[in-house]
Amino acid sequence: MTYFEQQLAEAKDDAEKMQICLEAVKNWYNLKYVPENLKTAEMCNIAVKDNGYALIYVPEEFKTLDMCIEIVKQETWAFMVVPENLKEQVTTATGVQQGGTAMLHREYESALEKGIKEIFEKEVERICFRLITYAEIARRKGILALEDKLDQEKIAKRDLLETGLMLAVDGTERAEIKNYLDSWIEANCNNSVAYYDKILASVIKTGVLCIQEGYNPRIAEYKMTVLIPRELTPDSLMPSNEKYFRRRKMTPLEHQLAKATDDAENTFTDPRDGKVYKTVKIGDQVWMAENLAYDAEGSKCYDNNPANGEKYGRLYDWETAMKVCPPGWHLPSEQEWEVLVDSAGGKKIAGKKLKAKNGWARNGNGTDEFGFSALPGGAGGSTRRFTDKFITIGTHGYWWGSNENENKNKNNNAYYLRMMNWREAVRFGFEDKSYLLSVRCVKDCGEVKKAVKQGGGK
Repeated sequence: MTYFEQQLAEAKDDAEKMQICLEAVKNWYNLKYVPENLKTAEMCNIAVKDNGYALIYVPEEFKTLDMCIEIVKQETWAFMVVPENLKEQVTTATGVQQGGTAMLHREYESALEKGIKEIFEKEVERICFRLITYAEIARRKGILALEDKLDQEKIAKRDLLETGLMLAVDGTERAEIKNYLDSWIEANCNNSVAYYDKILASVIKTGVLCIQEGYNPRIAEYKMTVLIPRELTPDSLMPSNEKYFRRRKMTPLEHQLAKATDDAENTFTDPRDGKVYKTVKIGDQVWMAENLAYDAEGSKCYDNNPANGEKYGRLYDWETAMKVCPPGWHLPSEQEWEVLVDSAGGKKIAGKKLKAKNGWARNGNGTDEFGFSALPGGAGGSTRRFTDKFITIGTHGYWWGSNENENKNKNNNAYYLRMMNWREAVRFGFEDKSYLLSVRCVKDCGEVKKAVKQGGGK
C-alpha cells in the first residue's frame, strides 16, 4: 500500500479524503490515483496547470472551455479528450480540429507515455525501498520476521510481490520460487503494452530472490536497480559504479557532504534571550538545526501550547519572519532553500534526508543524514483554507522564505518550503503572508564557531 492509499484508508470521512487528495494533486500534478468520487474542480485545475496530460483523467463535468483551449494551444493531442460539445469552440479558438487524427493519436500516445513514466518512477521507487527494507530485516532477524508483513488479501489475488515473499517465508526452494515468478511474468507481461509492468515484475523477482538468499541489502539494491533503464531510474535509486562497491558505506555525493559536515554540530546563542540553538554546516551554508523559538510579537506556539513551542519552535507570519532572525542570521531566500535541497540530493529525496529521525507521524520520519532535523510544526491561521486556527502538526512542516510572489494578482503571497510525513520529496510554493509558519535561519556568512552554553539554553 502506498503512503497515499494508506492516508485515504485512515481518513475519517470524505471531507478528510478530499483534503488528502488535494494535497497529493498539488504535489504530483496528476489525477490518476485520485478516486473518481473524490475529484473536484479545484483538483482538476491544479493538475492540468503544469501537466496537460492530466486532462485525460479530468471528469467531463470539470472540463471547461477555457481549460480545454489553454491545454490544446500547448498540446494539440489534447483535442482527443475535449468533450464533444466543446470541440467546435476549441477549434475556433485554436485552429486544431479532428482532421489528421493519426497525428493527434501519436501525440496523444506520447502524452500518455509521459504520464506513465512519471507513475512508473514513483512505483519502482516504492517497491525497491520496500524490498531493501525487507532484505535488511531478513538479514538481521531472519526471514520469518517478514511473516507478519505479508498482505493476505493480495496473496489471495496472486499479487506477484506478496506471493513471492510468502513462498520465500514458507521456505520454498529457490528454483521453485524462480519458476513461479517467471511463469507469472510470462503470463501477465507478454505484450508491448506491458513494457513497464515487465520491468517492475523483474525488479520484484530479483528482490524476492535476494531476500530468500539472504543478500546484503546494498547488493540487493544494486541487483534491482541495474534492471531499470537509466532514463526511467528515479534520482534516489540512480546507480553508480562506486555506490555499490561492497566495502563502501555511502554514495560519492554522501562522502562529499559528510566531509563538508565533519565539524557540523555546533551551537549558537541568541543574544536576545540566551537560548542556545544547534547549528549545522551543509555544503557552504550554515543553518540552524532547530526551528526558531524567539518570542516575537505576533508569534504563537501551536495551539497556544508552550510545550509545542519548546519542541517545534514558534510560528510566525511572513512580515515577522522577515525580521525575526538574530543578528548575523537571516530568513533564507528561495535560492538558498534550493541550494540546501540540491545538497541533500534534489527535491525528490531531500525531504527524507532532511527530516528528523523522530517526531513525524505515521512512520514519516526521515534519516536526518545532515543533522538538519526538520520537524513537522504545522501551521496557523484562520482564513481561507484553515477551518481551525492550527493544522497538521506532526504530519507537515512549513518554512517561510524571503521571496514575495512576483505575480501582481498574488502580491500578498510569499515563498515557503513544505515537507510531509508521507512523502520523501519537498515542495516549494507560495502562501498567504498572514499564515503562521515555522522559521529556519541561515547564517549571513563565515564559519560557525562553537559557543559556550549560556543561561536560557536547553
